[in-house]
Amino acid sequence: MIAPAVTMLAAAFAGGLVLALVLTPLGIRAAWAVGYLDHPEARKLHTSATPLLGGVVVFVAALGAWLGVSLALHRPAHSGGAYLFAGALVALLLGLWDDRFGMRPWVKLLGQTAAGGTLLASGSIPNLGLPAAIEVAVVLLAIVALMNAVNFLDNMNGMVGGLAALTLAAFAWTSASRGAVGLAAAQLALAGACAGFLPYNFPRARIFLGDAGSLLLGYSLGASALLAFGASPPGWGRAGPLLMLAYPAFDLVFVVVTRLR
Repeated sequence: MIAPAVTMLAAAFAGGLVLALVLTPLGIRAAWAVGYLDHPEARKLHTSATPLLGGVVVFVAALGAWLGVSLALHRPAHSGGAYLFAGALVALLLGLWDDRFGMRPWVKLLGQTAAGGTLLASGSIPNLGLPAAIEVAVVLLAIVALMNAVNFLDNMNGMVGGLAALTLAAFAWTSASRGAVGLAAAQLALAGACAGFLPYNFPRARIFLGDAGSLLLGYSLGASALLAFGASPPGWGRAGPLLMLAYPAFDLVFVVVTRLR
């Protein structure tokens, strides 16, 4: 059982990596063709229009790798991975609209809450020893907070893509160690897609993730953390998922405090 699992995990990462390397140039061309561009402004550092479809590339590459590996190895797609990609799709579509047309803050929050609702639909709610309604509220608040934290963090070339690749790989390790190989494959497919995207985003950005990419990766990280938290034994074991996301959480607090001041 160990060898097929290792093969699936390695293939998921490699598939996401290769697909992202191949698809990102196509995403750049598509963004120029349809006008999905981030134009220079006074508050932005880039000096020329830059394509904004990086999030689409990462999502398509990761989903294609995960489904392809599952079919090739005749292993059923794990429900945890399905809910991970379902919520990521909601976040992606929300970000694509925001990148192109803008969005009122309360509408964006509703969309982020809808993405979090896909995780709740899986039934994977951490047992916090609180009333069910409060636990649901805590889960939604955590996911929305992480989506905004990663969105705030997306202000330097390679920052979010690199952080997401490393952290999702760490979450994949925890998933695989508890037997959730299908979920780990989905997380590694996303990590591989982020790694394949990085050469086009760092050091010189030829394409950005956009809000679409930062929101889908924020959801993926938040959902992965909650799934790992819920599966961890009570006590210090639950500190691991929180520590993995300590940096984006710190950045969120830092940005909010700075803007309030």
